[in-house]
Amino acid sequence: MLCRNRYDSPSDGQPLSGSGLQSVTSASLHGLSALIINQLWELFVLGTFGVWTVIAFVLLAGILFQLFRPTPKWDKKDDKILSSLNVASAKVGVMFMQAEGVSS
Repeated sequence: MLCRNRYDSPSDGQPLSGSGLQSVTSASLHGLSALIINQLWELFVLGTFGVWTVIAFVLLAGILFQLFRPTPKWDKKDDKILSSLNVASAKVGVMFMQAEGVSS
């Protein structure tokens, strides 16, 4: 076996590193999508409406918002953050050189 992907189990039987968090995240996403599909099915086909239907609509609205939201503008924020980081790193460099006894 020359090539392995992240779904292959190792030969010693131990899970791959990081697979625990991936499986929890994957299971929770599958559970949420199943909740949404099930509740919408019950609403449109069976005509039942309940608290979980409201939760399903809230989750669906959150997913759709994340998919179609406008891209944030980062142009000015990046410049501010970069300039503050440059000033902070310059101050730290000066303090380090003073502590070492190096004069510029």
